[in-house]
Amino acid sequence: MGHHKFKKSNKKNTDENTKKENRKKVVTRIRNNIRRLAIANFNEYSRFFTATFADNITNMDYANGQFKKFIKRVKYHYGDFKYIAVLEFQKRGAIHYHMLSDFGYIEQHDLEKIWDNGFVWIRDLLIANEGKPVDNIDAYIVKYMNKNIIDKRLMGKKAYFTSRNLKRPEIIYEDISLTDCFKKYNLDVTNLVYDNKFMSKENGEVLYFEFNRKRFII
Repeated sequence: MGHHKFKKSNKKNTDENTKKENRKKVVTRIRNNIRRLAIANFNEYSRFFTATFADNITNMDYANGQFKKFIKRVKYHYGDFKYIAVLEFQKRGAIHYHMLSDFGYIEQHDLEKIWDNGFVWIRDLLIANEGKPVDNIDAYIVKYMNKNIIDKRLMGKKAYFTSRNLKRPEIIYEDISLTDCFKKYNLDVTNLVYDNKFMSKENGEVLYFEFNRKRFII
C-alpha cells in the first residue's frame, strides 16, 4: 500500500496576504487623494484642530456621530467652512480626531463648549510650525493616517471625513522621467516635498512625486 503525504494548504495565509496588499493599495490611493485635497484647499494660515474625548470612547459609530454633530454646531454658530478630518486611536484605544480647516478665529474654550466631549487643541499652522513657512500642508493630516489607517478596527469603517465644498484638484498623468519633469516645470530637488511608489493595475509601478515651488534651501 502506498503512502501519500499531503501538504497543508496555505490558502488562508495567501488570502490574508492578498487582503493586506489590497488594503495597502487602497491606503496609498486614500493618502494621495487627501494630500491633493489638503494642498488645493488649505495654506499656512489654515487651522489645525484636535478633539479628544474625556471618557475612554472606543465605539467608532458613537464617536463619529459626535464628531458630525460638532461639525454641524460649528457651522450653525460660525457659518460654513472647509475641512479634512481623520480619526486616530490613542494607545489606550480611545478615539480622537485631527482636522485641517479654514474657519476663522474661535476661542479654544468656545470650541470646547461646542465639542462638549472633552479637550480640544487648535492652532494656525504657521504658529504650530513655530512661525516657519509651512510648505507641506498635507503632512499635518496625512501623518495621522499613516499611523493606523490599516488598523483592523477601521475595516469597513470610514477613517476620514471631508466637507463637500472642497475644491477638487485636476489630476494630469504624464509618462515622464523625474529629470525631464525638473526641466519642464522649472523645478529641482529642493522643491521635492514627498515621494512614494505604488503598483497600478493599468500602469504598473507608479512613481509619485509632490513638489512645492515655494520650497528652497536656506
